[in-house]
Amino acid sequence: MIRFTPRLVSVSLVGVILPAVAACGSPSTGSPQADASSITATTTAPSPATTATTTKTTTSSTSLSATTSTSTTSATSAPMYLSDMSTVSGGIITGEAEVNGILFAHSLVMDVTFGPDTVEYNLGRHWQHLQATVGLRDDSAAHAQVRLEAFVNERPLYSHVFGLGESEQINLDVSGVLRLRVVATPAANPNDRGIPIWGDAQLTG
Repeated sequence: MIRFTPRLVSVSLVGVILPAVAACGSPSTGSPQADASSITATTTAPSPATTATTTKTTTSSTSLSATTSTSTTSATSAPMYLSDMSTVSGGIITGEAEVNGILFAHSLVMDVTFGPDTVEYNLGRHWQHLQATVGLRDDSAAHAQVRLEAFVNERPLYSHVFGLGESEQINLDVSGVLRLRVVATPAANPNDRGIPIWGDAQLTG
């Protein structure tokens, strides 16, 4: 009456073993994932020290690039009219004079009525050029002729004969000159009165 059924017992054992194996495997697969997460978090920490060093270096190079420059200017003497200077020899009339249709406000007016007229100035070796417009004043006699000359340190520098209606702009080198002498001499009939003019004669340096 009793039957032996080994197939049913065998199936029951398999059913018990398989769930147990599955249960044992689940803890071992989760542990490595936790460790990997902790390692990753530790490695990604930022380092602020490098940024601070770079900022300091930039500031230092900027301050070094600031330099100061100095400029030099050469001072030159302001122009001086001969009419505003005192003579060291001879007398001279100064003021306005019209030469060849042009009015010059700072003129030397020389007088050759009784012969040559001479006047001297002390330049003190301070000047470079003597500039002027020279000729006869426009109310001179029609046939008058006068020679105008300039001497520096007793050496002739300029000489020219002028008639009425003639003029010339001059720029004479007076570098290193101590003494300047200007001379006017009648070059024709003394009765033909000529009035020699050094129009706006000035020294420049």
